[in-house]
Amino acid sequence: MSFHPFSSGPDPRKSLALRQAAKGMFWLAFTAITILALLPGPAAPPRLLGTDKLEHAAAFLVLTLLAAFGWCRLPLWFI
Repeated sequence: MSFHPFSSGPDPRKSLALRQAAKGMFWLAFTAITILALLPGPAAPPRLLGTDKLEHAAAFLVLTLLAAFGWCRLPLWFI
């Protein structure tokens, strides 16, 4: 059995409710991020730090964290 950072705590009912909420938020965020990523954006000149890349990285980080919390029994490499 491997260590997982979001393993369930002492109260299984509370952790189950939190995991279910994380799963719901994951699917809501997944839908919103997919729609926003596929919509054409305004033509903008390249920016200094490439904020478009940072925004995409932040969006996928949120998806990863919600998935890791919602499906805590899956190995992290799979998520």
